[in-house]
Amino acid sequence: MSLYPPSSTLPTFDNLRAPQPPDDLDVSQVALEWFLTFSTAITSCKASDAVTLFVENSFWRDCLALTWDLRTFIGTEKIQTFLEDRLSVAKLSEMKLDESAVVLVRPYPDLAWISGTFTFKTEIGQGNGTFRLSPIEGGLFKAHTVFTNLIGLKGHPEVIGRLRNPVASHGLDWVEGRRKEVEFLDSDPTVLVIGGGHSGLETAARLKVLGVPTLVVEKDDRIGDVWRNRYGALCTHDPVCKSLSLNLNQIRLTSNGIRVSPHAVSAIS
Repeated sequence: MSLYPPSSTLPTFDNLRAPQPPDDLDVSQVALEWFLTFSTAITSCKASDAVTLFVENSFWRDCLALTWDLRTFIGTEKIQTFLEDRLSVAKLSEMKLDESAVVLVRPYPDLAWISGTFTFKTEIGQGNGTFRLSPIEGGLFKAHTVFTNLIGLKGHPEVIGRLRNPVASHGLDWVEGRRKEVEFLDSDPTVLVIGGGHSGLETAARLKVLGVPTLVVEKDDRIGDVWRNRYGALCTHDPVCKSLSLNLNQIRLTSNGIRVSPHAVSAIS
């Protein structure tokens, strides 16, 4: 039976014909030198220069940052093609290494790598990434894996913290607002989500936070029936407003076990 990934892709000392990194290796300096060369090649859209910093059997995993998709490119040939296609479009800039996060990892006797993280900006947003540098011949280091991830869009900040609406909406105001939202009285939905299960609701909630009008259609009578019809002990919660504010004054240890005051029970029921 074949192995995946093939053993030849693992950056072992034997496969890379590399010596073990010395204990006194200045990993921060190694990572910084590699990253400066890497970021210069990437921001200059020089794909051929960038791939010289990778071992032959390497991996680049992209999550939306350069491809608007979840893609993995294996081997320097495919990585170079990917970079040639996408660097001029994504336009990475302001790449910064987090020097405090650089570390030498030795998971097995025949494996070691320098791990680091970085941030960057693109034409449309902000991202972060990670890399792993493996030792090669001559005491040098090259990348075995790189991961890039889009974490935000320009002009569309997360509506959290100080940007969250501080005004509570209860009573008739909330009911009226909710009715307009459900019936789409003021706008049409931009996205249709089929199925109000776990993934459907998470997708709709995420789109709502981003300000994208979304309609969810579900075959069951009520949202949550997909769980209610299966789990008799189901209890749904709102992670924003729910507060399990038990304290030591509300809990007493008796001869019959732990007893919770009625006030505390009503607060969490």
